[in-house]
Amino acid sequence: MSTQHDLFVHVLDAIPLPIRLFDLGARAVHDTPPLRAALRGGDMTKLTDALAELARQIAADTPRPSVRCHVRIDSFEYDLSGFPVAAVVAGYESIVVAFQRSERTTLSDSQLRDRFRLTPREIDVLRLLAIGLPNGEIAAKLARSHYTVRRHTERIFAKLEVRHRAQVVTRLVEM
Repeated sequence: MSTQHDLFVHVLDAIPLPIRLFDLGARAVHDTPPLRAALRGGDMTKLTDALAELARQIAADTPRPSVRCHVRIDSFEYDLSGFPVAAVVAGYESIVVAFQRSERTTLSDSQLRDRFRLTPREIDVLRLLAIGLPNGEIAAKLARSHYTVRRHTERIFAKLEVRHRAQVVTRLVEM
């Protein structure tokens, strides 16, 4: 390892976030102390798999993008962020991926029903809308026609008082 790499790792270790450094093959190269502490706290296999998948996504694209995503693992939600690091900074091209426990809360079905007067099927459609699925994929997942999903979506928009898909998540977070 180069002195430049050692310096970069030292800087990463000073950041109070759980961070994993990957090479371009999406192989873990270094874990910061907060990540090592988090991994000691229990079975974090699904989370470390999500970190590696994010690194693979970044490594697969040229130019390499910065990526943010939100994942739900068991009963916890996490915000993941990943970005490429140039060789001039880290000693060799690499990818940094960090996570933190999300402060978002997911409304229960009964809360959605009470606050927005949503039907059980509208709640199913809403949950898939909120993760960004298009109507065709929602229809396939729920075994309904595209037209039925479109109608549910229109009713959801009316009940949530939104006009666009992007506003759905924003409206739910405001609650």
